[in-house]
Amino acid sequence: MENLYYEVALPLPLRNSFTYSSNIKISNGSRVQVPFRNREIVGYVLKKQSSPNVKSIKPITKVLDRNSLIDKPSYDLIHWIANYYKAPIGEIFKSYFPPFLRKGKEIKDSIEVYAITNLGKLASKESFGRAKKQFEALEVFQQKLELSRPGLKANKISKAILDALISKGYLEKKSRNRNELKTNKELNSEAFFELNDEQNKIYKSIKNSSANLTHLIFGVTGSGKTEIYFHLIRDFIEKGKQVLILVPEIGLTPNLKAEIERRFGEDNVALLHSEMSEKDRAHAWNDINKGFKSILIGTRSAIFTPFKDLGLIVVDEEHDSSYKQIDGFRYSARDVAVYRANLEKIPVIMCSATPSLESLKNCQDKKYCLHKLTRRVKDARQPKFEISDLRSSELKSGLTEYSLNEISKELSKGNQVLVFLNKKGYAPMVFCNKCGWTPECSNCDVSMVYHINPKRLVCHHCGTKHPMPVACLNCNEESLEFFHTGTEKLEEFLKEYFKNTSVIRVDREALGKEQLRSNSVLPDSKEPLILVGTQILAKGHHMPNLTLVVVVDADSGLFSVDHKASERLAQLLIQVSGRAGREDKEGRVILQSFVPEHPFLEKISSFDYDRIANEILEERQTSKLPPFVYQINIHAESLKRPLPEKVLMEISRSLNLNDDEFIGPKPELIEKRKNYFRWVLTLKSENRKKIHALANQVIKMIDQSDYSKNVRVGIDVDPLN
Repeated sequence: MENLYYEVALPLPLRNSFTYSSNIKISNGSRVQVPFRNREIVGYVLKKQSSPNVKSIKPITKVLDRNSLIDKPSYDLIHWIANYYKAPIGEIFKSYFPPFLRKGKEIKDSIEVYAITNLGKLASKESFGRAKKQFEALEVFQQKLELSRPGLKANKISKAILDALISKGYLEKKSRNRNELKTNKELNSEAFFELNDEQNKIYKSIKNSSANLTHLIFGVTGSGKTEIYFHLIRDFIEKGKQVLILVPEIGLTPNLKAEIERRFGEDNVALLHSEMSEKDRAHAWNDINKGFKSILIGTRSAIFTPFKDLGLIVVDEEHDSSYKQIDGFRYSARDVAVYRANLEKIPVIMCSATPSLESLKNCQDKKYCLHKLTRRVKDARQPKFEISDLRSSELKSGLTEYSLNEISKELSKGNQVLVFLNKKGYAPMVFCNKCGWTPECSNCDVSMVYHINPKRLVCHHCGTKHPMPVACLNCNEESLEFFHTGTEKLEEFLKEYFKNTSVIRVDREALGKEQLRSNSVLPDSKEPLILVGTQILAKGHHMPNLTLVVVVDADSGLFSVDHKASERLAQLLIQVSGRAGREDKEGRVILQSFVPEHPFLEKISSFDYDRIANEILEERQTSKLPPFVYQINIHAESLKRPLPEKVLMEISRSLNLNDDEFIGPKPELIEKRKNYFRWVLTLKSENRKKIHALANQVIKMIDQSDYSKNVRVGIDVDPLN
């Protein structure tokens, strides 16, 4: 057979594709192994070429997929992402596949299970003697007959118990095709709550609307937004469709997965996030791609997963900045979700108690359908706000005497308390009181943060770690002091102050990977306790016994130069405050502030995000800021300090911009990070086509220059700031 020629994209930061030959017909989007420079690499077929204008064409080494693993809508979406976000198409293809497939491996449809034997079916409690846990595990198998590894984990059956039951002949290991598995995919109708009038109106409105609309459910915290989309998911599952649910944080996945499994069956739900093993991610991807499971819960990159028959996309906490990828190729999973839904002619539902201004403006412009929930379920009341003046207070690890007394009162009533501080570590600043020295990261323009367990200095930007010095490294005096309070110090103080109360710190360092993977992000206890947490606790968690939230530092963001600071502060404070008083108990919030009379804090106290958002939108429109103008950031970074500014100045001059069409070039907020010096040039315009045309000009300049030798230039469309 004669040679065929294919345009292949490689998973590298290269905008050009490469031509390879093969005598096999290959579908667009298929994986192929090709030679590149001195190595073999997995690439992705873009299209067949008729007569390539290339002299020396290398052959494809191996065709990994005769038929593409991604469908036509996914293939089209990849091209849209490359065009809109100005990203190398090979890197986008790479994001569509789990690491297992990126390496050229194959995912098998078989799965390892553990099945009960005839001997195991007949075994009784008496034959186990003191091995009580072994019999309890066997009882699970006597009921379910067989379990896969996720089933073992869900039923808390350890490897030691499993091995013991196998050695006794009660269990055996088998390989099953995933289609043969006995699965629990039955709907549990009793697990669904009855919707109130307000919820039901929104549910029916979305259910009866045309297929490819974007819906925003804007509901106060605790108003039952999740229950509405659970009911809508049920409708799609009953039609044989699949559903994608995006969440911004890994920490939100365990409880959500448990709730969905309770309603839709434990074998009908797949999970996808970066803390999973490569093997588990591959199986989850395959289960959705081949239709073995109906519901996928995932973080940002799950938006790229190809489905067999996708019917609905849900974007929970749509306002969250975690949906924006800020390294590598930059994209917004929320915005990609909207475009994907439009491409596949299916609805997308976005939910938030504090929607992004971009989404609210899209509602004003009639691009999205707005649905409002104005009251909490079960007639729960909104929390009451108090502003505590820090100027006249003596602080103990950042807390006033008043806050400590109020915490004590709530604990004595048997309630739970959340103390919120968005600063990790023990002390954000270490300072020598003799010479003024502070430990700074050698790779970044930031001070290092002291962590107590283990005792070391950590850079929160590049991860550099050093042992905590006993004496000042500048003057050798033993005169180092800790300034400000982080969550570790706050936890230590509260444990000492409330000796008989459980104090639990909830941040990424305290949780670790295992807890993020499991269902143990939050304690199940109903006993009085204090949670010390960062923003990981500010969203999505339901804590019915929590009655008091203390915000240690409500002033962060009040005086920022970032035009989005007020929006983010309002979202953060309202979200974290919404954890209090979720059911029949009244909730209270104490905002500690050095500027208690600040009008913005008074607005927060009203719990009226709608009014706050509309006022900020008016300010943005007057100032010609997003979402009323479009922005694209051109980032440049280099190991050599002068080069980023020089390159961006050249780009700026070449574009011949008017004064109101650009900002900068200027140093990034943290100019040096991971040894790279970083500058940014911001393009702005009220015309989307015009600003994208400018960005395309920048790409041409980059491709035709020798910048890449010493400077990395990246493009960020719709930047966070």
